[in-house]
Amino acid sequence: MDRPFWDEVPFSGGQLTPSRQAIVDEILRRHLAPGDEKFISATDVARCVSSPFALYCDKFAPEDERDPVSPLLEMLRERGSVHERDVIDGDVVTHEYETLEDGFRLTVEMMAAGVPTILQGPLISSPVGLRGIPDQILKVHDSKSVFGNYGYRVVEVKSNFRLTVAHKIQGAFYNHLLGLIQNLTPKEFGMINGRKEETIETSDDWQSRLVRHMERTRDVVSRRYKPRPVFGRTPAPWRSYGDKLAGLTTLWQIGHVKEGALIKAGFATIEDIALASPSDLSNVPGIWPDLANRIVDQANAILKGVPIPRSAVRLPQAAVEMFLDMENTNEGLDALQGTRDGFVNYLTGVVVRSKSDARYIGLFAETPEKEEKCWQDFCSLIVEAGSLAVYHWSASAEPAYIRKMMDKYETPPAIRERLLDNLVDLQRATSDAFAFPTSSYGLKDIAGHLGFAWRSPHFDGLLAMVAWKNYVSSGSTDASIRNELLRYNEDDCRALMAIKDWLVANSLR
Repeated sequence: MDRPFWDEVPFSGGQLTPSRQAIVDEILRRHLAPGDEKFISATDVARCVSSPFALYCDKFAPEDERDPVSPLLEMLRERGSVHERDVIDGDVVTHEYETLEDGFRLTVEMMAAGVPTILQGPLISSPVGLRGIPDQILKVHDSKSVFGNYGYRVVEVKSNFRLTVAHKIQGAFYNHLLGLIQNLTPKEFGMINGRKEETIETSDDWQSRLVRHMERTRDVVSRRYKPRPVFGRTPAPWRSYGDKLAGLTTLWQIGHVKEGALIKAGFATIEDIALASPSDLSNVPGIWPDLANRIVDQANAILKGVPIPRSAVRLPQAAVEMFLDMENTNEGLDALQGTRDGFVNYLTGVVVRSKSDARYIGLFAETPEKEEKCWQDFCSLIVEAGSLAVYHWSASAEPAYIRKMMDKYETPPAIRERLLDNLVDLQRATSDAFAFPTSSYGLKDIAGHLGFAWRSPHFDGLLAMVAWKNYVSSGSTDASIRNELLRYNEDDCRALMAIKDWLVANSLR
């Protein structure tokens, strides 16, 4: 395989003095000696931090349960590789090695030679079962290590704008592993984000957490612990597999902790919940009376395959109804030119319905710079409407995007108030009024159960994000992408309208 190592001058083997070579040989002897521990990597530990179940699947799940690689994941991997290279000043010198052990030997030789910067140099310590490939290994003077009066520290490079605990655990892992190899644990390690900003993390702040997460990772890879998935939270490529095995977490607001409490109390299956008394469930820690009623109703709906009414639908009366769906690039995910924080609201779509008709309006930003014009046009629609109700799906989506856009473009107070006061969360109205026999209260699940069909059934928000990026990369000229995005957005808006009409027609009186 090829791995890039970088230095101000090319490094080649055979440059070491006998004393330097002796240091290399001793390090290799100690750290390539067989050990009893099963190997774990920094990637494994970070994966376990994000999702223990996903790590378990990486190691043991059937290959045919993998979801296809999404275009978004491919895009992020490509961007990460480009970003890692961009943060390096100078030429990259590439060295070839056949095995990870060969690469480790080369890394140690370069450190013994005092190479200032090593890029993607493998590190291994077989006796303790640790290995990985840090992004950068940097020479530090005035340190006492096995190499003499200098040592090394690690820097991890991530394309994300916001660094997560999982990212930093990777840095802490490499810092710990480097310390074992050079007989000196650096006091600090560096993390570079998608803006090329470096933050310095203190080793002591992360060591106890690292030990805890490494222990949990070893439990997973050794099958001493088999994690349970939570519906909708398993990352790629195991999302579908995780949802299939999600158990009680398919129920409303039931996560790991509540599921564990229910199982401990004797309610282990959907059937158990359906047959349970809400008062009995209310005695389970974390299950309050309203939640108990909700999950009993939902469990019965799942078993019967039909929605079960819970309460009367309460929706406002308005001369004009807007069914709103906003498409955007997630903050910290897409560092497109012309953006400040990666967030671009590139499409605001509404179906506007009055007594006379229902028409779709798609306000599409051809480039990031045209986002403001689209937002101002949407505000004009709000101002021009009379008695108004703006339906959306989920309190965590459109309301948050709207506030972000209002702050970004300093929307006048009167428009802010008019828009926020007339928002109607149709997801909440749906879940309050009916228990659905679906595994989630997502828009596609609910509308799909009611018979609504999308013209592009496999398209979703993440694929739309990739498609818009490709559209911008085309010079905003690919009309087929633009039309696909508008069609997908219009279907989302019309799905909202279909759900609202079904609720009104089928509500308890």
